[in-house]
Amino acid sequence: MKDFVIGLDYGTDSARAVLVNAHTGEQIAEAVHNYARWSRGEFCDALESRFRQHPLDYIEALKSVLHGILDNNKDIAPYIRAISVDTTASTPCLTDEHLQPLSLKEEYKDNPDAMFVLWKDHTGVAEAAAIEEACHRSEVDYTQVSGYHYSAECFWAKIMHLLGTNADMRQSARSVIECSDFICATLALIALFCSSKVVISTSSPISISV
Repeated sequence: MKDFVIGLDYGTDSARAVLVNAHTGEQIAEAVHNYARWSRGEFCDALESRFRQHPLDYIEALKSVLHGILDNNKDIAPYIRAISVDTTASTPCLTDEHLQPLSLKEEYKDNPDAMFVLWKDHTGVAEAAAIEEACHRSEVDYTQVSGYHYSAECFWAKIMHLLGTNADMRQSARSVIECSDFICATLALIALFCSSKVVISTSSPISISV
């Protein structure tokens, strides 16, 4: 049987893809793409513990690694059964009502608060402390499952910081998306705009055109 899968790993500095035989575990191909803006230190300030990434870095990496593993394996493409995505959380981003990251809008393309807030960003220390204190005062202290501590690396501390310190973000944001969900949503959009042969199913061939 011809069954293959793709694994996508979005790391701190780069994205990697592997093409694997689903029956034997044999790795057929791999590709790596470094994030261009991140490598230049854009939107980051280490002194403030601010580490942000532009969604275009993720999109460009997705295109690059998929081409990297499929361009020389086009005969395998019709037999790809699944794509898995791995990212480090929490890496959220504020979005508009269509779940488009605000940093993809012209007016926010250079605004660090409109970017994805990387897992190691610690700008929300004060917000994390406030959440932790509120948990300690509540009838059920849910921080008991995390050592009675809420980290600035967690989702809500980051979102509270963005909305609490940036009036433009409060006015424009309508939702939030995690990096892993953004990659999956991007893949789903690619599938929708592909040929009519594309079927979103675990048992049907998937053809990806980027």
